[in-house]
Amino acid sequence: MKDYFDDVPDLKEKHLCHRCIGDEFYKAKVRKSGKGADCDYCGKHLRCFELSAVAGDVAGVFDEHYYRTRDPDYYGDRPGDDVVYAIADCGGFPDEAASDIQKSLEEYHVDMEMAQMGEECEFDADSYYAQKGVDLRNWEEQWLELRNSLKTRSRFFNSQAVKVLEDMLKDLESLPTHDGRDLIRSAGPETDFPHLYRARTFQSIPALKAA
Repeated sequence: MKDYFDDVPDLKEKHLCHRCIGDEFYKAKVRKSGKGADCDYCGKHLRCFELSAVAGDVAGVFDEHYYRTRDPDYYGDRPGDDVVYAIADCGGFPDEAASDIQKSLEEYHVDMEMAQMGEECEFDADSYYAQKGVDLRNWEEQWLELRNSLKTRSRFFNSQAVKVLEDMLKDLESLPTHDGRDLIRSAGPETDFPHLYRARTFQSIPALKAA
């Protein structure tokens, strides 16, 4: 498999440490999984990722959450941010690191035929990117259908409700928190949470005593 830095060997050996990363989730990931090395952007010996690994993660983020904008047909500014700024912003990276990542991704994604025709390729130095919007309409419609279904149909044998909840909770156990910990924790005997307590709210002392 081609490395993101095969075409820019002078950048291939660079490292980026967790202190040079602004995004708290990615910072925690590097702090947890990185290896000790001299950071090429602050000079300190800390836990680092090779810049090629960071570039791969950035490419994945852009594929899922960003799109390359187009020049306006008429006069006006191009939507979005220039690619280096967008890379720096997505992970809180130093400008120099963002520029190095852009160079590697540009070389990786270049299409020589398109480039010769003057067409812009992914991560081109002159490209602009914007974040994809989050479309919640489908979830809102499903949630309204779920509420209506529970109010008007069977609560215990409701295949529609099961389908909506399965879609909403899919892969929930694999999602991390912002600081890299597991989102779902095990509870019960022989775990860190051997006991669970259920709290109730009372609006008056008589109601509390009656309970």
